[in-house]
This record gives sequence, structure tokens and C-alpha cells, in this order.
Amino acid sequence: VAPVAPVFENPVTLTNQNAYSLTVSGEADTTLRVYDGGELLSEGGAFTTSLTLAEGLHHLAATLTDVVGNVSSASMLSIAVDQTAPAISGLPTVVSSVSTGNITLSFNLAELAPDGIDPSTALRDLALSVKINNQPMTAVGVEGAVYTYIYTVTNSDTQGLSTIEITATDAAG
Repeated sequence: VAPVAPVFENPVTLTNQNAYSLTVSGEADTTLRVYDGGELLSEGGAFTTSLTLAEGLHHLAATLTDVVGNVSSASMLSIAVDQTAPAISGLPTVVSSVSTGNITLSFNLAELAPDGIDPSTALRDLALSVKINNQPMTAVGVEGAVYTYIYTVTNSDTQGLSTIEITATDAAG
């Protein structure tokens, strides 16, 4: 009788790390084999194995084989490795010159996801920080890939050149 299929413990489906520690639970005295699209990545008696995955989408299959050669059905796990940060473009070199009132900033944001990874998935949990002179700007709209922020300049703001900082972190980190 074949062993029961292994169970993935705390699986990750999206990461920015290519070093991945895979842990499965399964029957004692069996050998764990992990495949990525048919290629054997790991084989051994330990139920925790370290994998190195290139950027992109990986379809892992794990099986257990008992001492007489019976092989369990495969457990499947898809892992997306996304090490490419979102791209910010379309920033003007001079936003505007005001002593009081609103400064409006618009820019483009695109997810340059590797093959096999849906860009909308990688952007779904986007963390976006937009600051002018370390003060947060306020989001006023998103249309397609164009993000628009404003900042209200007051008399207490420092006069002169300002520094704008935009940090975008996608779901993979």
C-alpha cells in the first residue's frame, strides 16, 4: 500500500526569496522527493528540505516512497518567486513652484513581474509611500497605472528645493 500523500506545512505561494525551506508532513520511514515541473530538486529522508528557486513561477510536486518502493500520490504547490521591484516612471523634474497651496504629483507605476506571474497579483498588496521633504503626500486617485498625490504647502514648510521620495513594495516584498 502506497503512503498517504505528503502535506505541505505553512506553504508560501509568493516570495522575493529564491532560497526556500520546504517542510512537509508524512509517514515515517519514507523518502521525500520534490520535483519542479518534472525535474527532481530534492530527495531524502528528511521532511524539511532547502530549495533554490530561480525567479518565476514554480510548480512543485512532492511524493513519499516507502521502503518497498510504493509511491504516494503527489501533493502540488505553486510558488512564485518575484525579485523584481515595481517600476516608477513619468516623474517630472520640476513638479511646481508654490509658496502656499497644493503641489500635485502624478507618476506611472508598473509591475515588471517575471514570466508566469500575473502582474495584478503582485500589485494587489502594494505598499506605496510618497513623501515630500519627509512629509507624507495624500493619495487623490489612481487611474490605470497613473497614481496622483497632492501636498498642501504651508508657510511653515521650508522654502527652496524639495525632495520627493516614492517607495513601492509589491506583494512579494
